[in-house]
This record gives sequence, structure tokens and C-alpha cells, in this order.
Amino acid sequence: MILFILLVGGPTLGLLVSAWKARDYLTWWERAEARTVSSDYSDDERLGDTGPFAWLKPRPWSDDNGNRKTRCQVAFTDRTGRTHQGQVIRMVHRGAAVMPSMRIYYDRRSPERLDPFGFTGAMIGVVFWSGLLGLFLWRLSILGASVS
Repeated sequence: MILFILLVGGPTLGLLVSAWKARDYLTWWERAEARTVSSDYSDDERLGDTGPFAWLKPRPWSDDNGNRKTRCQVAFTDRTGRTHQGQVIRMVHRGAAVMPSMRIYYDRRSPERLDPFGFTGAMIGVVFWSGLLGLFLWRLSILGASVS
């Protein structure tokens, strides 16, 4: 019984949370073009990542292969014309400059809450969790049919 709760309850909870997040994005979040004000990837670090022995430098565990996790301070204008600032985390290719502008999604209720992925990220969660739940239920139906 506990295994059933873990195998079916976990994906069900994940699907419900992802569906709630997708509904929240559809209701309250809007897309905007933002310009990069500053980032924590300095020119010295960027040039150091293109040096001859840059591959020997220790990397944080959060960095991807060839990419660096970078915090960017961005400024954007909402649909009422007010300018807001916020922070976005982006993956930047090592040695490349941070993009001067990017598309972000902001929460209309609190414009400082930003997300670089928006509704697309929420829908990926819905598809993943519904597929996983469907796989578990399909597998359980096969097991139940073979037992009878």
C-alpha cells in the first residue's frame, strides 16, 4: 500500500502542482522585453574562461558543461509604462558576454517576481508529470490484469 501511495501519489501531486502553476502563469504572468543592467559575470572572469588553461579551473557544481550560472539584474517596462527591476538566473556560455536584452515573464501582482521560462516551463512540468502518472497507472493496470 505504501509503495502504491509513493508510485502514484508522488506523480499525482507533481501533476497537480504543475497544473496549478500553469494556471497561475496563464492568469497573472505577462511577457516583456528586458535589458540587462548588470550581472555577476565580470569581464575579468569572462576573459579568464577563454584562457589557455581555463579548463583546469574548479567549477561550481551548479554549472553546466560549458555554461555558467549567472545572476542578471534586468530592467523592464510593464504594460502600464512603469519601469521595474528584478533578478533573473541565466545560463551563459563560458567566455561569452551576457545578452544585453532577453525575454522575461513577470507577475502582474508583484512585478519584481521574474521568470525566464514562463508558461513553457510550467507546461513542461504538466506534460512530464502526467506522462509519469500515466505510465505508472498503465503499468499497474497490466499487473492487475495479469494477476486475475
